[in-house]
Amino acid sequence: MSYRTGPKIVTDGLVCCLDAADRNSYSGSGGTWYDLSGNDNHGTLSGNLDSSDWSNGAFTFSGNEWVQNDSFSVTPQNNELSICLWYLTSNNANNSMIIDLCNTNNTSVYRDRFSIRQNWTGVNPARTSFYFKNSLNQFRYTNLLDQVVTNTWNHIGYTKISNTIYGYLNGELINSNNSATGDIAAINRLLIGQDNLLGSNKLSGKVSSVSIYDHGLYGEEILQNYNATKGRFGL
Repeated sequence: MSYRTGPKIVTDGLVCCLDAADRNSYSGSGGTWYDLSGNDNHGTLSGNLDSSDWSNGAFTFSGNEWVQNDSFSVTPQNNELSICLWYLTSNNANNSMIIDLCNTNNTSVYRDRFSIRQNWTGVNPARTSFYFKNSLNQFRYTNLLDQVVTNTWNHIGYTKISNTIYGYLNGELINSNNSATGDIAAINRLLIGQDNLLGSNKLSGKVSSVSIYDHGLYGEEILQNYNATKGRFGL
Protein backbone atom coordinates (compact mmCIF):
# COMPACT_ATOMS: atom_id res chain seq x y z
CA MET A 1 0.00 0.00 0.00
CA SER A 2 1.13 3.55 -0.66
CA TYR A 3 0.78 4.32 3.06
CA ARG A 4 3.83 2.15 3.67
CA THR A 5 5.75 1.73 0.39
CA GLY A 6 5.91 3.38 -3.02
CA PRO A 7 4.35 6.80 -3.63
CA LYS A 8 3.14 8.24 -0.34
CA ILE A 9 -0.25 9.48 0.68
CA VAL A 10 -0.40 12.34 3.16
CA THR A 11 0.06 11.02 6.70
CA ASP A 12 0.04 14.22 8.77
CA GLY A 13 -3.17 14.21 10.81
CA LEU A 14 -4.28 10.82 9.44
CA VAL A 15 -6.69 9.39 12.03
CA CYS A 16 -8.11 6.47 10.03
CA CYS A 17 -6.69 4.57 7.06
CA LEU A 18 -8.68 1.60 5.76
CA ASP A 19 -7.21 -0.01 2.64
CA ALA A 20 -8.69 -3.23 1.31
CA ALA A 21 -5.71 -3.63 -1.05
CA ASP A 22 -3.27 -3.89 1.87
CA ARG A 23 -3.22 -7.26 3.64
CA ASN A 24 -2.26 -5.45 6.85
CA SER A 25 -5.65 -3.73 6.68
CA TYR A 26 -7.68 -6.70 5.46
CA SER A 27 -6.13 -10.14 5.16
CA GLY A 28 -8.96 -11.66 3.13
CA SER A 29 -10.73 -13.23 6.11
CA GLY A 30 -12.43 -12.16 9.32
CA GLY A 31 -14.88 -9.44 10.23
CA THR A 32 -12.56 -6.49 10.88
CA TRP A 33 -11.19 -3.95 8.42
CA TYR A 34 -8.10 -2.72 10.25
CA ASP A 35 -7.05 0.92 10.55
CA LEU A 36 -3.43 1.41 9.42
CA SER A 37 -3.07 4.86 11.00
CA GLY A 38 -2.31 3.46 14.46
CA ASN A 39 -5.43 5.02 16.02
CA ASP A 40 -7.48 1.81 16.26
CA ASN A 41 -10.35 3.25 14.23
CA HIS A 42 -11.10 -0.19 12.81
CA GLY A 43 -14.25 -0.94 10.84
CA THR A 44 -16.55 -3.89 11.53
CA LEU A 45 -18.04 -5.69 8.53
CA SER A 46 -21.80 -5.50 9.11
CA GLY A 47 -25.06 -6.70 7.62
CA ASN A 48 -24.24 -9.33 5.00
CA LEU A 49 -20.75 -7.96 4.40
CA ASP A 50 -18.08 -10.62 4.87
CA SER A 51 -14.90 -11.96 3.29
CA SER A 52 -16.84 -13.26 0.29
CA ASP A 53 -17.49 -9.62 -0.66
CA TRP A 54 -13.76 -8.84 -0.76
CA SER A 55 -11.70 -9.31 -3.91
CA ASN A 56 -9.06 -7.46 -5.92
CA GLY A 57 -8.46 -4.98 -3.14
CA ALA A 58 -12.04 -3.79 -2.62
CA PHE A 59 -15.28 -4.58 -0.81
CA THR A 60 -18.50 -4.94 -2.79
CA PHE A 61 -21.68 -3.42 -1.35
CA SER A 62 -24.95 -4.60 -2.90
CA GLY A 63 -27.70 -3.23 -0.70
CA ASN A 64 -27.39 -4.96 2.67
CA GLU A 65 -23.72 -4.53 3.50
CA TRP A 66 -21.93 -1.81 5.40
CA VAL A 67 -18.93 -1.04 7.60
CA GLN A 68 -19.47 0.37 11.09
CA ASN A 69 -17.47 1.70 14.03
CA ASP A 70 -19.43 2.98 17.03
CA SER A 71 -16.37 4.17 18.95
CA PHE A 72 -14.81 6.20 16.17
CA SER A 73 -12.41 8.81 17.51
CA VAL A 74 -11.48 12.10 15.82
CA THR A 75 -10.73 15.53 17.26
CA PRO A 76 -11.01 18.13 14.49
CA GLN A 77 -8.10 20.55 14.51
CA ASN A 78 -9.14 24.19 14.04
CA ASN A 79 -12.66 22.95 13.25
CA GLU A 80 -11.47 21.16 10.08
CA LEU A 81 -11.77 17.62 8.66
CA SER A 82 -10.97 15.76 5.43
CA ILE A 83 -11.91 12.49 3.72
CA CYS A 84 -10.29 10.83 0.71
CA LEU A 85 -11.66 7.59 -0.71
CA TRP A 86 -11.78 5.39 -3.80
CA TYR A 87 -15.14 4.04 -4.85
CA LEU A 88 -16.94 2.58 -7.84
CA THR A 89 -20.69 2.87 -8.19
CA SER A 90 -22.64 0.19 -10.03
CA ASN A 91 -25.65 2.48 -10.45
CA ASN A 92 -26.59 6.10 -9.97
CA ALA A 93 -29.23 5.47 -7.34
CA ASN A 94 -30.21 8.62 -5.48
CA ASN A 95 -29.15 9.39 -1.90
CA SER A 96 -26.92 6.32 -1.44
CA MET A 97 -24.55 6.97 1.44
CA ILE A 98 -20.88 6.44 0.64
CA ILE A 99 -19.55 7.51 4.05
CA ASP A 100 -21.22 9.07 7.09
CA LEU A 101 -19.26 10.51 10.02
CA CYS A 102 -22.06 10.91 12.53
CA ASN A 103 -23.28 10.20 16.05
CA THR A 104 -24.50 6.91 17.49
CA ASN A 105 -27.98 8.33 18.15
CA ASN A 106 -29.99 6.72 15.33
CA THR A 107 -32.01 9.73 14.21
CA SER A 108 -31.72 12.00 11.20
CA VAL A 109 -30.54 14.90 13.40
CA TYR A 110 -27.31 13.03 14.11
CA ARG A 111 -26.42 11.96 10.56
CA ASP A 112 -24.49 13.85 7.86
CA ARG A 113 -22.23 15.65 10.29
CA PHE A 114 -19.47 15.12 7.73
CA SER A 115 -20.52 12.84 4.92
CA ILE A 116 -20.50 12.04 1.20
CA ARG A 117 -23.77 10.99 -0.38
CA GLN A 118 -24.26 9.79 -3.95
CA ASN A 119 -26.71 11.79 -6.07
CA TRP A 120 -28.54 13.71 -3.39
CA THR A 121 -32.00 14.66 -4.60
CA GLY A 122 -31.82 17.99 -2.78
CA VAL A 123 -30.22 19.39 -5.93
CA ASN A 124 -31.64 19.17 -9.42
CA PRO A 125 -30.37 17.22 -11.20
CA ALA A 126 -29.18 14.91 -8.42
CA ARG A 127 -25.41 14.96 -7.91
CA THR A 128 -22.92 13.37 -5.52
CA SER A 129 -22.83 15.79 -2.60
CA PHE A 130 -20.65 16.65 0.38
CA TYR A 131 -22.41 17.51 3.65
CA PHE A 132 -21.52 19.45 6.76
CA LYS A 133 -23.84 19.82 9.76
CA ASN A 134 -22.65 22.02 12.62
CA SER A 135 -23.32 21.78 16.36
CA LEU A 136 -26.42 23.98 15.94
CA ASN A 137 -27.81 21.45 13.45
CA GLN A 138 -27.31 23.89 10.58
CA PHE A 139 -26.70 22.12 7.29
CA ARG A 140 -24.45 23.09 4.36
CA TYR A 141 -23.42 21.19 1.25
CA THR A 142 -21.59 21.34 -2.05
CA ASN A 143 -21.81 18.86 -4.91
CA LEU A 144 -20.09 17.51 -8.01
CA LEU A 145 -21.36 19.23 -11.13
CA ASP A 146 -21.70 16.02 -13.15
CA GLN A 147 -22.82 12.53 -12.24
CA VAL A 148 -20.04 10.13 -11.33
CA VAL A 149 -19.58 7.65 -14.18
CA THR A 150 -20.83 4.18 -13.24
CA ASN A 151 -18.54 1.14 -13.21
CA THR A 152 -15.47 3.39 -13.10
CA TRP A 153 -13.14 3.89 -10.15
CA ASN A 154 -13.21 7.46 -8.81
CA HIS A 155 -11.16 9.22 -6.18
CA ILE A 156 -13.30 11.51 -4.03
CA GLY A 157 -11.80 14.20 -1.84
CA TYR A 158 -13.80 16.22 0.69
CA THR A 159 -12.25 18.82 2.96
CA LYS A 160 -13.32 21.63 5.28
CA ILE A 161 -10.91 24.53 5.71
CA SER A 162 -12.07 27.45 7.84
CA ASN A 163 -15.69 28.08 6.81
CA THR A 164 -15.44 26.54 3.33
CA ILE A 165 -16.09 22.96 2.22
CA TYR A 166 -14.49 21.68 -0.99
CA GLY A 167 -15.35 18.72 -3.22
CA TYR A 168 -12.72 17.06 -5.42
CA LEU A 169 -13.01 14.38 -8.11
CA ASN A 170 -9.85 12.55 -9.23
CA GLY A 171 -7.59 15.24 -7.80
CA GLU A 172 -9.46 18.17 -9.35
CA LEU A 173 -11.44 20.77 -7.39
CA ILE A 174 -15.02 20.67 -8.67
CA ASN A 175 -17.07 22.82 -6.31
CA SER A 176 -17.11 24.59 -2.93
CA ASN A 177 -19.36 26.34 -0.43
CA ASN A 178 -18.02 29.16 1.77
CA SER A 179 -20.95 29.29 4.20
CA ALA A 180 -19.99 26.25 6.33
CA THR A 181 -19.89 28.20 9.58
CA GLY A 182 -20.13 26.87 13.13
CA ASP A 183 -18.38 24.10 15.01
CA ILE A 184 -18.21 20.53 13.75
CA ALA A 185 -20.70 18.56 15.84
CA ALA A 186 -19.52 15.61 17.94
CA ILE A 187 -18.65 12.52 15.86
CA ASN A 188 -18.33 9.03 17.35
CA ARG A 189 -19.62 6.76 14.56
CA LEU A 190 -18.20 5.81 11.18
CA LEU A 191 -20.47 4.24 8.57
CA ILE A 192 -19.48 3.18 5.06
CA GLY A 193 -22.24 2.02 2.74
CA GLN A 194 -25.32 3.35 4.57
CA ASP A 195 -26.37 6.32 6.64
CA ASN A 196 -27.09 6.81 10.33
CA LEU A 197 -30.73 5.75 10.00
CA LEU A 198 -29.51 2.17 9.99
CA GLY A 199 -31.06 0.29 7.11
CA SER A 200 -31.51 3.29 4.83
CA ASN A 201 -29.80 4.81 1.78
CA LYS A 202 -27.49 1.88 1.11
CA LEU A 203 -24.72 1.89 -1.44
CA SER A 204 -24.44 -0.40 -4.46
CA GLY A 205 -20.84 -0.46 -5.60
CA LYS A 206 -17.30 -0.99 -4.36
CA VAL A 207 -15.04 0.80 -1.88
CA SER A 208 -11.29 0.19 -1.90
CA SER A 209 -9.84 2.68 0.58
CA VAL A 210 -10.85 5.40 3.01
CA SER A 211 -8.51 7.95 4.62
CA ILE A 212 -9.79 10.42 7.23
CA TYR A 213 -7.83 13.41 8.55
CA ASP A 214 -8.31 15.62 11.58
CA HIS A 215 -7.66 18.80 9.59
CA GLY A 216 -8.29 20.33 6.18
CA LEU A 217 -6.24 19.06 3.23
CA TYR A 218 -5.24 21.52 0.54
CA GLY A 219 -5.60 20.87 -3.16
CA GLU A 220 -2.02 19.70 -3.63
CA GLU A 221 -2.47 17.18 -0.81
CA ILE A 222 -5.70 15.80 -2.30
CA LEU A 223 -3.84 15.49 -5.61
CA GLN A 224 -0.93 13.75 -3.85
CA ASN A 225 -3.30 11.12 -2.45
CA TYR A 226 -4.88 10.61 -5.87
CA ASN A 227 -1.51 10.25 -7.64
CA ALA A 228 -0.16 7.92 -4.95
CA THR A 229 -2.92 5.36 -5.46
CA LYS A 230 -4.32 5.82 -8.98
CA GLY A 231 -1.96 3.23 -10.50
CA ARG A 232 -3.79 0.36 -8.84
CA PHE A 233 -6.88 1.32 -10.87
CA GLY A 234 -5.04 1.58 -14.16
CA LEU A 235 -5.09 5.39 -14.18
